[in-house]
Amino acid sequence: MEPTPADTHRRDSSASHHGKGRASTADDAAALETMGQRQELKRNFSMISMLGFAFAILNTWTALAASITLALPSGGSSSVIWGLLVAGICNLCLSASLAEFLSAYPTAGGGDTTGRPSSHGRGPAVPSGAFALTGFDATAHMIEEIPDPQRQGPKTMLYCIGIGMFTGFIFLSGLLFCIHNIDDVINASWGPLLQIFMDAIKSKAGSTCLLMFPLLCMVFTTVTLVCTSTRMSHAFARNRGMPFGRFFARVHPTLHVPLNALFWTVG
Repeated sequence: MEPTPADTHRRDSSASHHGKGRASTADDAAALETMGQRQELKRNFSMISMLGFAFAILNTWTALAASITLALPSGGSSSVIWGLLVAGICNLCLSASLAEFLSAYPTAGGGDTTGRPSSHGRGPAVPSGAFALTGFDATAHMIEEIPDPQRQGPKTMLYCIGIGMFTGFIFLSGLLFCIHNIDDVINASWGPLLQIFMDAIKSKAGSTCLLMFPLLCMVFTTVTLVCTSTRMSHAFARNRGMPFGRFFARVHPTLHVPLNALFWTVG
């Protein structure tokens, strides 16, 4: 039975699609080589998975839950909401400048590779509500593991902050609407967050269980922090920025991860 024209078109389209995928991967590897690095890590992350990875490090809800203890006594509910919005705008500006840098030098070593000063420091983003929106630079450390990094990396950095602002606003609004008496919340001996939960569900046991969710989020954050820290150590070692660079820069031949750098990070 001879193939129909429709079958031929689908087969040609599929081959063209796979050819473009291979060309894109090859182009990414070639671009990396122009910056003096070999493609050793697999580009297994999609933009969606990298966005989830970055947001896990951002950990907005847990950070907001922890910082509400300081924000509420300082200026009440308005300081909580406006602090998040102002911090979000400032972090968007910071991430936009870093995203521009990342689009030009899509390597895990970034500034160390190009001889330019690194923009990965978190100092300017730490004060006040920015605590809930830091960590967007995780994408920069994992940039060699996503396809089309010049485009997807910068987009991921900006999107994760936008998601953090939006979902953080909903999270804070839900907490604040549950407050019966703000003075009781601020002066609660067991902390404002637990008191808000108790105001909402009228159960000490249930409120204590709700406190487990931020701790669970911290587990995912810890895993992703180990990943990014491992890539940072690998990048520094690869560029001879730390002792025993050749050893820590090795990538495992079957796992395709910098295993020695991982042990160094965990240890």
